[in-house]
Amino acid sequence: PAERKGACQIAQYLKDQGVTLGAVFDEGGGPSIEKGEAFDGVRVTLFVAEKGSVDYEIFAETDGGHSMMPGRSTALGLVARAITSIEEHPLPYRLTPLTVLSFQAQARLETGRKAEVLADPEAHFDELVKLAEEDKFLDAELHTTFAATMASGSGQSNVLPIRASAVVNSRLLQGDTIESVENYIRSLLPEGAQVRHLNGNNPTPDIVPGGRVFELIEAIEKDRLGENLVMVPELLPGGTDSRNYVGICDNVYRYTGIISNGNAGPAHGINEYYDVANAPSSIAFYMEFLKRY
Repeated sequence: PAERKGACQIAQYLKDQGVTLGAVFDEGGGPSIEKGEAFDGVRVTLFVAEKGSVDYEIFAETDGGHSMMPGRSTALGLVARAITSIEEHPLPYRLTPLTVLSFQAQARLETGRKAEVLADPEAHFDELVKLAEEDKFLDAELHTTFAATMASGSGQSNVLPIRASAVVNSRLLQGDTIESVENYIRSLLPEGAQVRHLNGNNPTPDIVPGGRVFELIEAIEKDRLGENLVMVPELLPGGTDSRNYVGICDNVYRYTGIISNGNAGPAHGINEYYDVANAPSSIAFYMEFLKRY
């Protein structure tokens, strides 16, 4: 259970003691050197909020039996139809105050029509939707997502499963909740399929960055990387332990200070890795932050 995890217990203990924190840092963004037609400088990606991460179990139960007499459907067939229904009915795209701010900052890094769309995403929402349909990261920023990641059924090919299930991991956009998404999934299920919430957390608050800590990060990065720098606050589609500290800290940033050189393998993919040569840049950032804070 989440309440038994270390970060959750630490945050609760500090809260019980009346402690508040000035700043919290976790994995996430960092500076990257951009050399493009629209922008030649440094992009500082700073994740200031994160989506919720929730597991839902989709399941069906039948009498089971021998595969030579399956009837009209099996428990696993019901679950498969349920997953298909969920994938074919995604929640609609929408903007939040943070994503609007993020797109406006990113517009400075683009050129042409894309820059115009990002500079005013509300006025060009239909075009933004078309961009999101071709861009996985942009897609994740604009709505609550569903990913079927685990499934189970019978232990033998000739045995009908008495119970079949699949786990759908959902990443909740600000404005959605564990309960509202569960109800939405339930509305999509075929007769005989069910859903239950397994675990997870709601999104962190959708905040607009600013203040002393944000300005200090910007000042440090300008001093070490140059004045031609764009701060890009973003919503993290993934999750970090820092979410547990939101209740006792107003400055929670998913930011490592690592200067990216593009030398890294895909997260949770084949050959995931990170270049250790990048580590000193993170150490240098944190040392400077502690000196100036």
